Amino acid sequence: MSDHLPPTPPRGNDRVRDTLTALRIDADRCGLSDPENVRRRGQARTRHQALAGVCAAVVVVAVVVTGSSLLGGQADAHHTLPATHTPSPSEPTHQLAADPLLRGSDVVVAGTQLSFQLSPDPVPEDQRPLQCIPSPTTLGATEGKAGQLFADAEGTVVEHVLRFGDAAAAADAVTELSVAFASCTKGNASEVTVDDRGPVRAHGIEGVSETVHAARLTTPTADAGLAYYELGIARSSNVVVVLEWSSLGKPVRNKQVWVLSGELLDVAAHRAVQP
Repeated sequence: MSDHLPPTPPRGNDRVRDTLTALRIDADRCGLSDPENVRRRGQARTRHQALAGVCAAVVVVAVVVTGSSLLGGQADAHHTLPATHTPSPSEPTHQLAADPLLRGSDVVVAGTQLSFQLSPDPVPEDQRPLQCIPSPTTLGATEGKAGQLFADAEGTVVEHVLRFGDAAAAADAVTELSVAFASCTKGNASEVTVDDRGPVRAHGIEGVSETVHAARLTTPTADAGLAYYELGIARSSNVVVVLEWSSLGKPVRNKQVWVLSGELLDVAAHRAVQP
């Protein structure tokens, strides 16, 4: 062995040596776990990760189920929802009129007066014009009436007039219907072409708190004809009128934007409320 000492390292390496010494001291203080402890911790971590994955899956399922319950099993969102409306505390509470439903003479489609007649039969709630829209009878109204107007070779109007306990509950019902339409699935693109409009929320009709318009035009790829659906909602404080139009195709006479026009919603809302 040589009696000579190794050369003294340059002073610039002192900081590195001090850092390594400090790390060695920290390692000595902490110590390493024995293999059994390491194995137990790994097993526990695996269980925690698996549990976290299950919880995440439960959350996803809950969200899907909630959306499906609201929309009749269809929860794909396709539209931007209209802004929600908070009722004014000053909105009065209304009672339903003795005869709150539209008359055939009230319905003007695409600028043309048609011979609509009120069906004597009850509205079939199990046969929805558009399946992803919940029946208005399920929205929690304290009182309601329904009717169905029809005209040969033109279309059908289903009307629900609903009275709620207060304006806030009525506004929630309007929002629920709007959300349902906005979330309707468009189906298989290889089978049908779907053109949706709305939902569009508006204000400005005297005595009417808010209105909503929405429409869906479905064109099958096979030669099976067109299907057109339109939703019109008018709320006067705690009273909500829901109109649903369905026909083989969209009436285009006079280029009317909506079949269920703002004028018709105005008439329906004022007719529904007791004077």
